[in-house]
Amino acid sequence: MLPDRKAYEDKLDAQLAQWDADLTAFKARVRRTEVDAMIHYDQAVQSLQRGHDQAGIQLGHLKAVSDELWGTVKDGTDKAWQEIRTLFQRSKDAR
Repeated sequence: MLPDRKAYEDKLDAQLAQWDADLTAFKARVRRTEVDAMIHYDQAVQSLQRGHDQAGIQLGHLKAVSDELWGTVKDGTDKAWQEIRTLFQRSKDAR
């Protein structure tokens, strides 16, 4: 075998091994990113669910109060509803 040939093939073998290590590291980073994204979206879903549940409770209170208290409860409901609306809008915008 020619000396230049052996050196060249060894160089290519070393480069291929380095690329293999780089690819393995990249795959690991992708898996971590996927897990991080899943955790982030799961937290966002939980937050939206809590907001949704709170809106339902707030609506239930509004429907149950007397006419005398309705205006006061309505003001609180409007504020809570706006916060929940903002939460849902941010989640849509983040997609």
